[in-house]
Amino acid sequence: MINSAWMLAPLMVLASNSMAMTSYNLISLGTMGGFSSYAMGINDSGQVVGYSYLDEHGNQIRGFISNPGGGQLNDIGSLGGTTTLATDINNLGQITGLSYGQTGPYHSFISDPNGGSLHDMGTLSSSPNDYSWGSAINDLGQVVGLSDLNSSGGYAFISEPNGGSLSNLGSLENYNAGFQLTQATDINNLGQVVGLATTYTGGDFYPFPLHAFISGPNGVVLHDLGTLGGRDSYATGINDSGQVVGYSSTVNNTSHAFISDPNGGALHDLGTLGGESSNATAINNLGQVIGSYNLGPSVSAIRNGVTYDLNQRFFVTQEDVMLDLNTLVAAVNLGWTFLGLSDINNKGQISGWGINPLGTVEAFMLNPEVSSVPEPETILLVGLMVPSLVRMRKR
Repeated sequence: MINSAWMLAPLMVLASNSMAMTSYNLISLGTMGGFSSYAMGINDSGQVVGYSYLDEHGNQIRGFISNPGGGQLNDIGSLGGTTTLATDINNLGQITGLSYGQTGPYHSFISDPNGGSLHDMGTLSSSPNDYSWGSAINDLGQVVGLSDLNSSGGYAFISEPNGGSLSNLGSLENYNAGFQLTQATDINNLGQVVGLATTYTGGDFYPFPLHAFISGPNGVVLHDLGTLGGRDSYATGINDSGQVVGYSSTVNNTSHAFISDPNGGALHDLGTLGGESSNATAINNLGQVIGSYNLGPSVSAIRNGVTYDLNQRFFVTQEDVMLDLNTLVAAVNLGWTFLGLSDINNKGQISGWGINPLGTVEAFMLNPEVSSVPEPETILLVGLMVPSLVRMRKR
């Protein structure tokens, strides 16, 4: 016989203090018919760009743009050849990257808005043998990247707005320009450019030390950002406040992710989540940083023919605290293995790629869901008596 009885229970009352807890839904982006796809950038509309193989034989690679929110992948075409890689997208939907023409090496390009027609941006020289690629684009359509210069090596460039003419960013202040190579990796909406450059001083031996740099507005004058105490540093991203992220060697010869003060100020070590090394990939205007870290020495594993590091994991910062992203995405527990994170937009959406449950390497978007969770010390048990219906089985 089942009886119902009214019992008295304490009421949990939440104090006003609470913290925002973000979890993520993984949106699978699929491929364009081939065996893999990779997401390289995302804008504030949730349009993701990257590249995908078009068939199972790997004969053609094409850049793609997704519909807003991570919908269908759309082929952006090429400059006449069979290979195009899309690397970044701005909030107008203009895309940059690299593409092969019918002949000659690959060139950087800019697309019309929303992934329209591609336009060849050329190189820093008139040589038909030189290459270039676009790494990043801001909302003015200024593209930065790397270009060969009369077959003498790679030099960072910045374009005029809307993919106009290219200019060599020059060399770091106070270093021998004759021995300096540079690469631009990102640009913000003020035209501040970040990247890396060799720092030859006359007493170094090859390979020369590399240092992260930041430029002034519109790519004027490259300033050395220094290191976290070690030999080398690399800048990978910048937001509109001029906060720079990347990674640097330390005095212990390990590699740690860093974030700078605004406008390329002092570097701050982001540390790790238990391992020795970490690497920051991108930053948004809220100061959220994404990247990777290692729990220990590299341990290779193979899944469906894809080699990956069992000890590599990924992080996102929330309120300046580094969190293990793998624990915030339910899909990780449903058969996904993350391989890389590429970008984070101002809504906190993240682009990346990984091995899906079927064993295919596939681009994805992580969509944040924020909930307010009470902090443990603010949960109070109040001795109010409230009815709670409890069903008891009578034996």
